[in-house]
Parts: sequence; structure tokens; C-alpha cells
Amino acid sequence: MIDAPGRYVEYAVLSRVGMAAIAAVAEEIAQKRRMTLEELVRELLDHDRTHGLELEELESELLESARA
Repeated sequence: MIDAPGRYVEYAVLSRVGMAAIAAVAEEIAQKRRMTLEELVRELLDHDRTHGLELEELESELLESARA
């Protein structure tokens, strides 16, 4: 991703929030019942999808403000 200049904003955001996001997910999982590996992977993928949507919204807002 870092080699794709068009995705730099996404890379920058991910690198800043990555560790905090991983810690938050780990804490949330730790508070839940024991999960199977499949459930754990599904939970992490759902969490990543949510962040992907947030990044898309952020990108749209940044592009709109750049056009203004």
C-alpha cells in the first residue's frame, strides 16, 4: 500500500490507528466468552470492514474538501 501514492492517506490513517485498533479488538475479545478460531477470525474481519468503511468516508470527505 505504501508504494501506491494514491492510497497514502489510507496508509497513514491505518498506521496511526492500527495498534489502537488491535488493542481495542483484543480487549473486546478478552471480555467475551471463549471463541472458536473461526469466530475470532470472523470478528476481526468484521472489525476491519468497519474501519475500511470509515476510511472510505474519510477519503470522500478529504476529496470533497480538496475540490472546494
